[in-house]
Amino acid sequence: MPLKPAKPCKYPGCPAVTRDPSRYCPAHVHLARVQQQTRQRAYDTARGNSSERGYDAAWQKFRLAVKERDSWLCTCARCRAMGRIVPVRNDDPVHHIHPVATHPHLRLSMDNCESHSFHCHEVEEGRARDREYEQWKAGNPDFFLEGLS
Repeated sequence: MPLKPAKPCKYPGCPAVTRDPSRYCPAHVHLARVQQQTRQRAYDTARGNSSERGYDAAWQKFRLAVKERDSWLCTCARCRAMGRIVPVRNDDPVHHIHPVATHPHLRLSMDNCESHSFHCHEVEEGRARDREYEQWKAGNPDFFLEGLS
């Protein structure tokens, strides 16, 4: 099998070429890793810990109560519309219908929260697509039979 083509090192000003997936030459791999760790540390410091962001003990108890109310099932609009039954795990998120950033008074309101599976929450937040729902909405019945054969 042929080798991957060599690409220039991503480190600014470095003329070396490499086949390493990180795209850094051997002389700069360590420097790039240190810079990435420094950026991550600065991000974590600026972001604050979970209790500083509003996920304190009261929130932990509340999110379990929401999951109990929803019988540990995903209650997102897409799953309800399709009749899809998706169980939620303990570490799956609880979704705020109205974001806490704009509606802080609704942070611990049962009417403002829904149990979501991780995937459904990623779709809701715009970080993923729900292809199954898109096919269902488009009326493509063959989509659901593809995995059965």
